[in-house]
Amino acid sequence: MVNVLKLYQFLLIFCVLWCGIPEWGFAKAISDEGILLDRMVAVVNDQLITQRQLDQQIMQWKKHVNTMKMALPEPSEIRPHVLDQLINRALQLQIADRVGIVVTNREVEHAMQRILKQQRDFQSRQDQQDIKKVQIYRDAVRKDLTITKLQQAAVGSRVRINPKQITDAWQDYLRYMHQQTRYRVRSIFVAVSDRDDRQKRQEKYKQAQHLSHLQRQNKLPTTVSGSTFVKRDWPVQALSTFPKAFEKALNSMKVGQVSDPIQTGNGYHVLYLLEKQEPDQKMTRLQIATVLYQKKMIKEVKHWLVEQRQQAYIKMFD
Repeated sequence: MVNVLKLYQFLLIFCVLWCGIPEWGFAKAISDEGILLDRMVAVVNDQLITQRQLDQQIMQWKKHVNTMKMALPEPSEIRPHVLDQLINRALQLQIADRVGIVVTNREVEHAMQRILKQQRDFQSRQDQQDIKKVQIYRDAVRKDLTITKLQQAAVGSRVRINPKQITDAWQDYLRYMHQQTRYRVRSIFVAVSDRDDRQKRQEKYKQAQHLSHLQRQNKLPTTVSGSTFVKRDWPVQALSTFPKAFEKALNSMKVGQVSDPIQTGNGYHVLYLLEKQEPDQKMTRLQIATVLYQKKMIKEVKHWLVEQRQQAYIKMFD
């Protein structure tokens, strides 16, 4: 069974680690006077990748990781990851150019508008009015769209998601959401002794019913004539930390509802749900299907890229 939120987190992390960050403002390796300003770190067919490009990409990569509040890998692991990004990106753009992949200005503008709505840090009027920044950003978006189109054309037909996979993932997600939900509960307990006979147990069950009725009317006193009970307000906690007998009732209850008596080995419990704290970020069934599709798409693209790299001339320098 698939843990969908982990898939979603994997997708975000994988896109940062592997798919690449836009290449903004990379410097030339040699000045007009022929003075060496940089050194090569890799060659992809006839295209050079320089140390300065790699350094700037690492800086962008770290910024994205921090923005997504993910832990950074060990420093020794970052350089190989980011260099692989640059190599994969350069290779895919070369292939896209060779096979004639075209991204229209309209597609770029639509993509930019979607991104601007999601990235507040790029929404300031100053940035939008800075023609140079906008042009750099537009070029980066065009490259991203070009790569996306290429990947879809290359492997899109191989990716299939069947209804059972979506249903299984959706059920896993619902279970995960239940595990993340926190509850604040009041329990009203009427104890049953091993010495109580059947009639006595029935009387205590009726007492618990009466207490449930009083709680529904918000009229539960400290004591009730002829009844001994214990009232307890539980702290906010996960469903799994409550007694097992409580879970089924709490799963179906809404805030303010009172349960019927719940029988356990030592008595009867009435539950009053005071508060239910659900996770802020929720996903729809369609989003679950999209996550599954993207995961399979990434897997297929990885295999395809391995094949393309084997056919290309790629050399890395220490």
